[in-house]
Amino acid sequence: MDIPADAPIVGKDESDLLRVLREYHRTRDLTLRDKLVCENLNLVYSVSRRYSGMGESIDDLIQEGAIGLLNAVDDFDFERGVKFNTYASHLISGQIQHYLRDRGRLIRQPAWVQELTSRVSKATEELAQELGHEPQPEEIADHLQLNTNSIKTVQAARELSYIVSLTMPTDNGESEMNLADGDKLLVEKLTMMQLPLEDRIVMEDALSTLKELEQKVVHLYFYGGLNQTEVARTLSISNNYSSYLLRRSINKLKAALDEKHGLVNKTVETESVPIPAESLPHYDDLMGVYTSAYLHSRVKEEIARSQRCPTKFTLMLAQARGLTKSIDEQIPILQAIGAMMKTSTRYVDLTAYLGNGCFALLLPHTGQEARVLGERLVNKMIRRDGMNNVTSSVVLNIGFTVYPNDGADTTTLFAHAEKALKSAVRNGNNTLSGYDR
Repeated sequence: MDIPADAPIVGKDESDLLRVLREYHRTRDLTLRDKLVCENLNLVYSVSRRYSGMGESIDDLIQEGAIGLLNAVDDFDFERGVKFNTYASHLISGQIQHYLRDRGRLIRQPAWVQELTSRVSKATEELAQELGHEPQPEEIADHLQLNTNSIKTVQAARELSYIVSLTMPTDNGESEMNLADGDKLLVEKLTMMQLPLEDRIVMEDALSTLKELEQKVVHLYFYGGLNQTEVARTLSISNNYSSYLLRRSINKLKAALDEKHGLVNKTVETESVPIPAESLPHYDDLMGVYTSAYLHSRVKEEIARSQRCPTKFTLMLAQARGLTKSIDEQIPILQAIGAMMKTSTRYVDLTAYLGNGCFALLLPHTGQEARVLGERLVNKMIRRDGMNNVTSSVVLNIGFTVYPNDGADTTTLFAHAEKALKSAVRNGNNTLSGYDR
């Protein structure tokens, strides 16, 4: 017998939960799955709090934990005789641990190396107390019943992964770049305030030789923190032309610096180097959603995760049109639209602001059924649900694309989402369009 979509899901005992799980596994009704996830989010909150002191925001941990809960709902095996809460807790914890392992190190190591490193470190401490001296690799290997070469490999990997601040004080108390010669360091990101005064003068002189559009591209990319797609959108040019202008500008700057100041290898490489997402803020406090840089990093992570465990996800772009030219008037409208998107989506979904009135949604474990959410957002925009300060002249167009059906890499997914968005714009105000090959 089918369970009504609006029926309460989870009762006071495990049998109610198992009954609904069986119904979901039989029908694969996404409404049932979403309700199962929502009813069990307290389990995600509980497990996430255990890792709240690991240097990552609790919101990020909860999002990862929610993905683990989704996997638990999808993959639960009734024949094993294990309680769902026990099974889900393991998957939630494992998902968060995997996330922390990947993000917690500047130099990443394979999982087996990290686990073996932990065992070696623990054995080293135990043997040091027992033997009264620093144990040799042979003694550690004998204690762990491992090959001596494996212990030496782990110790070497640990030394290579050990990172020291360049400004860390040395034994004589000095702290000014004692561990490296500042003149020999590569400058990965052109930030004027990080350059000496003489270099800044040369850089400003070199920038002045660029054409006006080239200067804008360089400023937005290196100083504004935008990626090439955002630069192209801001300047109303194509992505290919934006990439071409950036490469040409970099070559011109490099030639000018080589000629005037000999700053070879101290600016940037001839190929464009994207700014690491970790160096940019993850959350846009003004808009109340995530930043574009964080969204791009999460899309890459979602692709990697989907390759490990084949699944779909959706990238959705929502463009607010009809905004006034006044930034002060735009902000409350965009804040209201962003809040509407967050309240209309699941906790595991990610809402980000890309600039110029454009929002993005990352929807894990979602395929073409994302159309239902898109239609819901469009209808809410038409009714102005909870958006009293949004005037009737403001409209919303939405385009979406699905991984891996519509693209298997970040660039392709964004390009196809933009194509779907343009199709929605052509269809009129408050319209939705999926990517159409």
